[in-house]
Amino acid sequence: HTVNEIRDLKGEVSGTLRVGAIPTIGPFVLPEVLQRFSQKYPNVELHVTEDVTARILGLLEQGALDVALLSVVPDRPGIHTELAGTEELLAIVNSAHPLARAEKLQWSQLENERFLVLGEEHCLAEQTAWFCRKNRVSGRTMLEGAQLATIAALVESGLGISLVPKLMSDGRYGECRFVPIGAPSPSRPLYIAWSVLRYRSQAGREFSRIALQVIDELLARNPANTVESTV
Repeated sequence: HTVNEIRDLKGEVSGTLRVGAIPTIGPFVLPEVLQRFSQKYPNVELHVTEDVTARILGLLEQGALDVALLSVVPDRPGIHTELAGTEELLAIVNSAHPLARAEKLQWSQLENERFLVLGEEHCLAEQTAWFCRKNRVSGRTMLEGAQLATIAALVESGLGISLVPKLMSDGRYGECRFVPIGAPSPSRPLYIAWSVLRYRSQAGREFSRIALQVIDELLARNPANTVESTV
């Protein structure tokens, strides 16, 4: 990183920035962050890696990534995390499903539903399982998938329901509705992470600043196609 340090001393925001993100954050946050960053700092060469949490953390520790977007605080002393926001998890259901008419769901209404979840290496799967256990919901798991897009497609086909990040509801899934769940409402933290054992470039600092701003703006938006309140 000596070259980056010299550039930073000269006040240049340039060089290479290697960004990581988990698949349940990347599609919803990275496009806006990378677009703004590239417009402001066109001389920075960006490399982006999307992978599950464990592998992203390994790449951060190895110095193969400079900064990453995560949803867990790792038990690794060399990784620093900064909370960027707390994101609600919504139920995604087929628009013809009786649950789609609700303004807000109760946990008891999810009992015995067929659940479509991500594979266990995804932290969202673990978070979903924890909320279901805590609220005594014993749904039947039909799918352990690798992508939220697959889950949405199966929900559109009427094959089950799932818990998904609120930011996903900005997308257009014609036959799906996103419905909030009442207290205790499920949510997950969003973090920006980097290694404290390696040089943190000016480009890395600027990426983190822009990511914090974008995540704040995205979380403030109302979901695009949740059930409208009739109150």
